[in-house]
Formats: sequence, structure tokens, C-alpha cells
Amino acid sequence: MPALHSAADAAGAMASIAAAVGVGEITPGEAAELSRLVEAYMRAIEVSEFDKRLQAVEAKGNIIRPQVMRAASLDRGRPIKRD
Repeated sequence: MPALHSAADAAGAMASIAAAVGVGEITPGEAAELSRLVEAYMRAIEVSEFDKRLQAVEAKGNIIRPQVMRAASLDRGRPIKRD
């Protein structure tokens, strides 16, 4: 599998995984595990890119992120302080 450095690398990685299964280098189960790794990498990139865009919008509009957020599933909805 080629190294992952950007979102563009994910398609090549998935193609390499499929090709390796096709020639018997890895099992379909191993391919599934590697595919999950590529998927997790892509989610991390998406989150990072979203955060960068959000910061740019906030900076442009002089918007300040709140220091306290609410999460119903965590700590029964009480405010959670962010560092």
C-alpha cells in the first residue's frame, strides 16, 4: 500500500489493496482491515480541513469559539469546559 500523505493518496491506496487481494498477496479480511485504516485516515483529513475552514470563517467574522460546550451524551448535559 502506498504511503498516505493527502486525500488524493486514498484512491491509490484502495486500488493497491484491491490489487493485492486479486493476486492473493493479502486475504479479503486483511483488505478489510486496511480499508478501515484508509477510511479513518480520510475522516481525520476531513475533520482537519473542516476545522481549518471554520477557523478561517471565524477569523473573517471576528467570531470567538465558546469555551464551554454542552454534550447531552457526556456528563448528562452539564457544561463541559474545554482547555
